[in-house]
Amino acid sequence: MITCCKLHCTEMEIEYVPGSKITDYSIKVEGRDIGVSVTRAMKFCKKNDEMFTEEDAERLLSKKLYGVNESTRGVISQSWEKQILHVWAQEEYMADILWDTYERLDQTLKSNTVVVVTVCHSAEWLFR
Repeated sequence: MITCCKLHCTEMEIEYVPGSKITDYSIKVEGRDIGVSVTRAMKFCKKNDEMFTEEDAERLLSKKLYGVNESTRGVISQSWEKQILHVWAQEEYMADILWDTYERLDQTLKSNTVVVVTVCHSAEWLFR
């Protein structure tokens, strides 16, 4: 259980080696530095009731987890023990697809990261 968590640095306050991938912000959790990256699971061009698919989930998770690992290697102003990838999803079925896809990903992509998925129905502004 997390008992104490607070914002440590925003994206522009975190320093990296030149050319590194970046993380959105960092937090302090019980005295530990944790990086946080945020993304959205959605269907951008929804044509003919096209649904979010396993291929969409694999592309999203692979890209974001690769970036998280690279930003952990490239950060110089902090020393992250872990990072959190926070995924905002439009629908529950998307969270299910993300979970199933995550389970099949290579362990090297997942090794540094805790993935949290939040389903949010009532914030359409988040997915525009």
